[in-house]
Amino acid sequence: MRCLIVTAALALSGVSIADIWTIGNPNLVGLNKIQATADAPLCGPTPTVKMPHDAPLRELPGISTFMVFQNDLYSGARPEEIVGAQSLYALGVRTIISVDSVPPDRRCAEQLGISLIHIPLNYSGPDKHQIVDLTTAYAMARGDGKVYVHCHHGVHRAPTACALISIAIGISTPEQAQAKMAIAGTSDHYPMLWTSVDMQTPIDMLDVVSNIHILPSAVTPSDIASSMTMIDEAIMRLERIRDYGWSIPPDHPDLAPASDAGLIAETLRTLPSSPQWGTFGLALSDAEAAVHAAAALEQLLLLDSSNATALNMKLNLVRQSCTQCHGNLRNNLGSAGQRLVIVE
Repeated sequence: MRCLIVTAALALSGVSIADIWTIGNPNLVGLNKIQATADAPLCGPTPTVKMPHDAPLRELPGISTFMVFQNDLYSGARPEEIVGAQSLYALGVRTIISVDSVPPDRRCAEQLGISLIHIPLNYSGPDKHQIVDLTTAYAMARGDGKVYVHCHHGVHRAPTACALISIAIGISTPEQAQAKMAIAGTSDHYPMLWTSVDMQTPIDMLDVVSNIHILPSAVTPSDIASSMTMIDEAIMRLERIRDYGWSIPPDHPDLAPASDAGLIAETLRTLPSSPQWGTFGLALSDAEAAVHAAAALEQLLLLDSSNATALNMKLNLVRQSCTQCHGNLRNNLGSAGQRLVIVE
């Protein structure tokens, strides 16, 4: 509804879509005079005001990781209950864009009048439509106040999303945006995140205008069968790397073990919020052990990918946790009278 109201207000007031970029952003005054043509980038030539490369990371009450990408665009970790939402509100944030797999906490944000947009990203990098959605979300939201983009820990996907937005609107080059990602701690073990930023170019204004629509505040997780298939495929890729001594096989240079471990952990985190979870009689503990095992494997891959013995043990724990969850699911399917295909 917000997008429709803003669009109607713009039409009635005679304000162009280019004017949206300057609302609440005095550093961009003058960009609203850029004409919207099919060949013109979203915000025209890069302005003289550059993003500072030395913006430090810091913590806020209820926000474990916080970084300024530009004067109205922040990135960081998932806000912790009402304390985190209050910290953001005090900074002038009026819209939160979550790129986490798990839907954002609507209760705390809505209590303070903060709007929510959910565009879940995975570690393989966003697709073209997601990048346009991120840019559209920022364009429409910044007239109301500052925008905060978060993932789970605020280290990898959220900085990547902010980097893509900054390039898409023409205020940053890929090199400048990647410098911010490095400060945020985005790991090179997620190569597709870095590649997506390296390949991003300014987005045509008309692409954003034509994409204006109501963006969801929460995306429902995929069904359990699809999620378990994704997890199993990721485990098989990890086992292929394990069989090659925890090195990337030359015939599969595209494999990214930390990314796959992160995918497993993120997918498992979303399962309890799936409507099917309670239907199948599964307990939260069925997923927690597997999430912990996958997160531990991801962390080890980031810190010491040469420790084959420890990596083998962590991967075995992931497989065992998933097998146990599959078994619990099968036991509950009979009494529920439902059928579910599980790939193992």
